[in-house]
Amino acid sequence: MPLSSALPNELLLEILALIRSDCQNPLDVFLVSSDFYLLFSQLIYGHLEFKKITQLTRFLDTFGASFIPQPIRKVTVDVYNDLSLGLYTHLRNFFSLCAAAPGAEVDDRGRVVFEGLKFRFHTHARDDSLHTIYEALACVNPRTFTWVGPDPPHHFSAAIVPAALPHVLRALATQTNLTHLTLSHAKFPDNGEVLSLPRFPSLKTLTLSQVIFLQPEIVAGFLMNSGAGCSQLEYIELVDAYQQSIWGPRLRRSNIEAAAHVHVQLGDIGEDGVTQPNRTESILAEVLHKIRRIVVCRGKFERIIGGDRVLRDSILV
Repeated sequence: MPLSSALPNELLLEILALIRSDCQNPLDVFLVSSDFYLLFSQLIYGHLEFKKITQLTRFLDTFGASFIPQPIRKVTVDVYNDLSLGLYTHLRNFFSLCAAAPGAEVDDRGRVVFEGLKFRFHTHARDDSLHTIYEALACVNPRTFTWVGPDPPHHFSAAIVPAALPHVLRALATQTNLTHLTLSHAKFPDNGEVLSLPRFPSLKTLTLSQVIFLQPEIVAGFLMNSGAGCSQLEYIELVDAYQQSIWGPRLRRSNIEAAAHVHVQLGDIGEDGVTQPNRTESILAEVLHKIRRIVVCRGKFERIIGGDRVLRDSILV
């Protein structure tokens, strides 16, 4: 009896998933049997992983004149971002191609919907094509989006540079399905410019990990400006988030509370230029309750020397 007939599909999929992780030539698996071909196709196309930009371009060359045989559910792009290879343009074309696949889930704007989308590569400050990051991310509407740095956790480098971050945030704000967002190794502007976090229509959880120059006013402003438009927001986690460089202090919840206090006082001034104490106290109490309920600041990776030293996995209040 063929192996594919003796095992339930669920178990066979788990076996094929293990094979996939070590398989140098997927074609060998496809040729075993028709059952293997069907199940392995679901596995491969269900979660596409690109380790090189040339893999992405070959995929576009292969299916550009035809169609992707099965809908794509998840995508991971873990590459070295060579500026000469035009990664963002290729991603834009890839997302458009995925939207045209038979059975693909698309939104009311014709954008492909993924269960998960993950980037793991650096942007570059002197890249004239950074605006195309927006063009690429505006073509997709994932439910979960993650962008992490390619370096080891203990080694900090900015994967999302300040010049790229506005394009990333502006595009993510158009993604109406986005419920879980993680941005790691990001650098906010350090030139005095305040880059606000936009409203995300459906966001439930936000994680900012190993970010620098994240001022407490940015987080407080995001919570207060979101208001009823982000009533579904359940959790904000700030992991090794620094107010300045990595040699400065980590962001603590008390910093965000203090920033909210200032924000409320400045925003609750009447037409006569006089604050309204009763109203101010009520608003501030509501804002502080929200901060303490959903915001967690965490120190995860200890420094070897210098800087803001904390215990591993400690909560920073």
